Amino acid sequence: EENKWFDETNVPPLARFHDKPTLIKAMVTNDLQLLSLMLNPVMDIKTDDHAKISLYDAESGENYVTIGNEIATTNSKGEISFSTEAVVNFLKISQEVANSLKGNQEDANSLKG
Repeated sequence: EENKWFDETNVPPLARFHDKPTLIKAMVTNDLQLLSLMLNPVMDIKTDDHAKISLYDAESGENYVTIGNEIATTNSKGEISFSTEAVVNFLKISQEVANSLKGNQEDANSLKG
């Protein structure tokens, strides 16, 4: 087996991140409340702008995230294609932030309290 020092997890796509600096700040400063406000579901990933999120869980216990906005454009024939806009590459994040990104759909129940 090749030296795979981390596990990659693709989490369900979310709505496109428009405010990239605030998103990055929320992840770096561990502001889970701010982060949760920015994690919005995407209606239809075949037609709508959305964000692709990959989490990397290192054997050392460190977590990293790569996020790309997938931006939809429609050509004259009505065909939709996506261009990728990088948001962050291998940003080091806490376990809590990783969990927030990972569990964005399921964790909604636990927030009701």
